[in-house]
Amino acid sequence: MWTGCTPDLNTMAFNIMGPLFGTAISGALTVAGFAIKGRHPVLSIGLIVTGLASLVDQVTKIYLEGFLTNLYVGSTLDWLVSVIQVGSLAVLIMLFCNTNKKLEITHS
Repeated sequence: MWTGCTPDLNTMAFNIMGPLFGTAISGALTVAGFAIKGRHPVLSIGLIVTGLASLVDQVTKIYLEGFLTNLYVGSTLDWLVSVIQVGSLAVLIMLFCNTNKKLEITHS
């Protein structure tokens, strides 16, 4: 869906630069969460959920800021961004946090 005019490449690159760096940081959080999964299970779940929720948000912003710039800047799609942010976080929390299992803490 286009807003009526195709953004030129320089403008689009400028608009998506922030979300691109956000995507890289979100990916790093997710990778770090999987890397420490065995040693620190609680921290790893937090990093994975936060990283994936942020990744969904940043990829959405890449599309909105890059291709639907006029709608995004004009705050027309703020409700959509909010729904995606809260929805992705809620779904990821439900997927990763099983409340039926009890957390066992062992002392060494």
